[in-house]
Amino acid sequence: MFTNVSMAGVGAVITVLFTVLKMFGIEVPEEAGANLTEAIGTVIGLVLLVWGQLRRPDLIAGIVRK
Repeated sequence: MFTNVSMAGVGAVITVLFTVLKMFGIEVPEEAGANLTEAIGTVIGLVLLVWGQLRRPDLIAGIVRK
């Protein structure tokens, strides 16, 4: 799936989406399952963001250009 799409980009979009929705007061209804789903989505977004950045071949440790 991540051959044509940036893994770090997908992670960033998911993370920003949850953050922006919370800033505008749009939250998932207060049910136990909804809170769990939101937490899992946020964690997946952050993991994809970090993992995608670390996998980049043009960077050392995902931060410094070679």
